[in-house]
Amino acid sequence: MNDKDAELAAALDEFAALLAGGADPIGQDRYEQVESTRLLLGQALTADPARTARLADRVLSLLVLEASTTGQLVGPLVAAIGRKATLAALISRAGQGRREHRANACRAAYWVAVWTDPAAYRALFARHRSDPERLRRLIAETRERDWTAVDPLAELWPHLWLAAAVCFTTCDDPDVRRAVETAFPLEHPDHLPQAAPVLAEARRIAEHDPQTYGRLLTGSTGYGAAIGGC
Repeated sequence: MNDKDAELAAALDEFAALLAGGADPIGQDRYEQVESTRLLLGQALTADPARTARLADRVLSLLVLEASTTGQLVGPLVAAIGRKATLAALISRAGQGRREHRANACRAAYWVAVWTDPAAYRALFARHRSDPERLRRLIAETRERDWTAVDPLAELWPHLWLAAAVCFTTCDDPDVRRAVETAFPLEHPDHLPQAAPVLAEARRIAEHDPQTYGRLLTGSTGYGAAIGGC
C-alpha cells in the first residue's frame, strides 16, 4: 500500500469509527460531521478509481454501518469495480451479520440499481454545452437508453431480493423492515424457488399492516424490478 492509499485508508477507518460511535447521528454537530466527512470521502474516492478499487473492502465495510441515504460512497465504488462486483459484495453482506448491517447493505443496493455512468453525460456536456436545447434532448435520450437496456445484473437481483425478504421477515423492528421493504418485490417471475415461503410470510406481514407496508402490496418495490434496472 503506497502513501496515498494509506492516507485514504486511514480516513475511511476514521469514518468507520465515527459511524460505529452511534446508530444514528445524534445532535447537529455529529450530523454535520458525518455528512461533511462522507462528502469529502466520496470526492476522494471519485478522484482516483484505481485507488478506490484497491480499498474496495474498506468502502464496503462503511456501507453496512449507515443507511445509504445518498450515493456518495456507492457511486465511486461502482465506477471503480463495476456494478456487478459491487452488487455481489452487497448481497453477501445482506445475508450475514447484525440485522441493521444487513438492512444497510440492502439499502446501498438501491444506488447500484439507479447508477448510470457519468462519463457519458460529461462527454455530452463537453460536446453540446453551447446548445442547451440539444443537450437536454440528448441527455433525455441517453437516460431512456440506460433505463430500457437489458439489465446486466438481472441474475443477481433475485439473490438480493431473497436476502432483503429474509431480513424483513425475521426482524420485527419496524425501522429495519421499512429499510428493506422497497428492496424486494412480493411477486416477480425471476424469484428464486427457495424464496417462496419467505415471500409468503412477507405478504402476511404486509397484509396485516397495509398502512405501513402498502408499497409491497402495490407491486412498486424491488431493486432491479420496479426500482432501477429493468
